[in-house]
Amino acid sequence: MKAGNLRGSWLVTLPVAAAAVGFVALVFVPGQRRTQALRDEVHLKQDFILAAGKMGVQLHALHDELAETRSYNARRSGAKGSAGVTALYGQIAQLAQDAGVTTTRFAPGAPIEVEQLRRVPLDLVCHGSFAQIQAFLASLEGCGQPVWLNDLKLEASSEYGGSVRCELALATFVDNSEKSD
Repeated sequence: MKAGNLRGSWLVTLPVAAAAVGFVALVFVPGQRRTQALRDEVHLKQDFILAAGKMGVQLHALHDELAETRSYNARRSGAKGSAGVTALYGQIAQLAQDAGVTTTRFAPGAPIEVEQLRRVPLDLVCHGSFAQIQAFLASLEGCGQPVWLNDLKLEASSEYGGSVRCELALATFVDNSEKSD
């Protein structure tokens, strides 16, 4: 009986062991791989959702910065075209007159194309007392229009009774309507 009992036990144990190995190899391990792949996909999507939540805050900050930049540009943009340059030249002449400076040369130059802008030069020669010249330059700086000072020469002038002669090379920038939107 002992030999038969042993044999019967092997007949049951081997198929059960084979079924267990088959279950593990064919069902359990592939199921674990699929489950891990689904977990990885879920983690990836969760990370994307968390990043998207942070993007909203960043997007709102960028919109605020864009609005602030546009507001600044609207305040600082001077001339918007040829008519604006003419108005700026009129304003410069008025500033010189208000400061008591006598203008002896007011020569606008030919526009120079620069990227989306046009640079319009202006040569200006004037004379007056040092205080008048200083007041003119201060008012020119504070006029609110974008004016670029390329060159400034001050010299005492005996020709005008001890006054100061001032030579300015200015430039202003206007939209290049052919290249801007």
